[in-house]
Amino acid sequence: MRRFKVVVPLLVVLAIGIVIGRVWRDPPASPTPRTQQAQPAQPPAIGLRQASIVLRHKGTKQAEVRAASVAVSRDLRYAVFKRIEKVTLYDKGQVVLLLSTGEIVLDRTTNDLVARGEVEIASPQGDQLWAPEARWVNATQRLVFPQGVRLKVGGAEVTASRLNVDTRLQVFVLEGGVDITFQLPTARP
Repeated sequence: MRRFKVVVPLLVVLAIGIVIGRVWRDPPASPTPRTQQAQPAQPPAIGLRQASIVLRHKGTKQAEVRAASVAVSRDLRYAVFKRIEKVTLYDKGQVVLLLSTGEIVLDRTTNDLVARGEVEIASPQGDQLWAPEARWVNATQRLVFPQGVRLKVGGAEVTASRLNVDTRLQVFVLEGGVDITFQLPTARP
């Protein structure tokens, strides 16, 4: 008989937070990144089209980002990735998550980031997460889905109005009308 586990979807979210924490970890600073719109319109210091960028830590691949365009602000503080085809996150050389979204804004001073525009995250095992927005706050090592989240793991689906993942304490909090749906096996006669 198949056993249903409520914690499986939540472990996927925790893994997302831990991997993103490893990729973007640096000294903490301001917890909320400013957006590009707050600055006067200026041409970027660096602009790339059809970019593929590999992030490494001590020679080990941590992430690979494929985007339609990447622009770095004139003050070199913000990197804006648009129309992200695929972000691959690695842990010890193994693919742990695949992500796609409309835009990622990285504050290079704080290492905070905001992903907007139908954030889709999948594990190699087929688990999936969808959200309109995700925010990584480096100073507190938190991954926040402020506009709701939907998770699908095996036969279980979880929805919530908000999700907070504290990667330091390895704690997650689902808020606002949390629904869990299980796919039950058919009964045997």
